[in-house]
Amino acid sequence: MSSSNSSTEERKSPLKKSAIFLQNACLQHRYIRSKDLSTIVERPERLRAVTLGLSAAIARLEALFPATRVSTDVNGELDPADLANAMNKLKINSDSLVEIIQSETTTNLLNHPAVKYIHGDIERDIYLENLTTWAKESHDKIAKGDSEIPHGYSQGDLYLCPGSIAAIEGAVGTVCEAVDRVVGGDTPNAMHRAFVGIRPPGHHCGEDTPSGFCFVNNVAIAAAHAHLQHGIKRIVIFDIDLHHGGFIRFSRWNNFDGIIELVQAASVSLHKSHGQHIENVHLQTYTSEEHFWNVLYKEQYSRLLTKAKEFLDHTGGPGDDILIFISCGMDACEHEYESMSRHNRKVPTSFYYRFARDACALSDKYARGRIISVLEGGYSDRALTSGAMAHLSGLVDVPAGAKVDEDWWNVDNLIQVS
Repeated sequence: MSSSNSSTEERKSPLKKSAIFLQNACLQHRYIRSKDLSTIVERPERLRAVTLGLSAAIARLEALFPATRVSTDVNGELDPADLANAMNKLKINSDSLVEIIQSETTTNLLNHPAVKYIHGDIERDIYLENLTTWAKESHDKIAKGDSEIPHGYSQGDLYLCPGSIAAIEGAVGTVCEAVDRVVGGDTPNAMHRAFVGIRPPGHHCGEDTPSGFCFVNNVAIAAAHAHLQHGIKRIVIFDIDLHHGGFIRFSRWNNFDGIIELVQAASVSLHKSHGQHIENVHLQTYTSEEHFWNVLYKEQYSRLLTKAKEFLDHTGGPGDDILIFISCGMDACEHEYESMSRHNRKVPTSFYYRFARDACALSDKYARGRIISVLEGGYSDRALTSGAMAHLSGLVDVPAGAKVDEDWWNVDNLIQVS
């Protein structure tokens, strides 16, 4: 697949409607073990950086829609607690292709069918019960000089506080709401695409094993919800987060009878076996933008899209039973902290735009245009702001003849935004 041609080629009609889902409850998950937050990268302020990028993207996209006028007052002084007010300042007409949804949807980890499907146990939901207890008792344990995270789990990239369960339940509720809106809509003005800005992230979490800032697997739960509530049988998940061995992972579940250990293996490729289709591609160092797009993306990374097409063709072709997800980690971004990078394995910011365009093209062909992107990693403000700006620009269709300018997220423009 040619990245420079196929990903930037604008769709003629009809334009798909996109939405942003945000959840203020996600701000309640905080590190309280110490007042020293200098080494804490998974923090509430991540959502502020994402919000800045989303608002900047909307402001830029507004110019491509003559009938739409957007007013943005978001700036670098925004406090994370003002997330809802900030996004509400984006005065968008009802005919805009970007709908901003301040979700208040939450769930109960102990009785939600999709949560239990992914993280439950046949006899008793031990992990979910333990997680709830750990968070509830976190303040008292820390006050006694103990850790709120039990022995045997990573103390460096896992933390909890009394508000963590509200954040996790809000994240799950919001991503499931996005599924309901994208899959459940059946009108000419129905929502087709969604970006869900939630935390804590989820893609590192196994069935009963929290890891890498993650306590429940948000995208896996959303996929299970789509299956259980809406009859979705074929799920495509593009995991473009840096981590899990420094790779871009593409997991495809067919009828939900896969083996989780195989999904988590960083280098495995499985096709038509164990009820799963999995393709993994390791990130490589690029020497220039031309090298990245003409060699790495064209010859290696776009293989994820090719394999997704093969899977969908093999299992029946286009249909109403398909939903596509992007586990959108932005920690591979060129602007990420060096401490979070792995052996200089990075991608240019425009990757988040062009991959979104290519994934949307796949969803248009096979999944009735339905695609949901969910925030995973990404820790520096600049990585998150630039990645969110580029990614939303890729999820939104623009009118024929209009074109997104990839200079929107160059360093000079990012400095003005932040």
